[in-house]
Amino acid sequence: MIPVERMSLARALDLAARIADPEDGADEVPQGDRREAVDVLRCEVVRLRTIIEGRAVPPTAKEARAHSHTTRGAFVVKLGDGNAHCCARVVTGLQRFEETSQRWWALDASGRPCAWPTTEGGR
Repeated sequence: MIPVERMSLARALDLAARIADPEDGADEVPQGDRREAVDVLRCEVVRLRTIIEGRAVPPTAKEARAHSHTTRGAFVVKLGDGNAHCCARVVTGLQRFEETSQRWWALDASGRPCAWPTTEGGR
């Protein structure tokens, strides 16, 4: 697991911009801050990549309820290798697709990809 971030993402982005432009004070950025900024940016890349990649396992009923009730979010699923997909607020009856490859994404209330819902006790 990636360590909890200590530096804000905004600060890390600011330091990265300064480091990339030697005329913008790159020499003034301490080595420890450089390493911490890189760690924060790596965590953000992993977080965003996880959202974009989705997951192969459908949401549990508990996850679906939490996502629907808390954020008014939905899920989109790609079944098989084609372009077919299904978007629903309530996820039920998908057990019949167990043998079909699946890719799932959580969507926020505006229909944008977002982090997978968390529930107490995990999956």
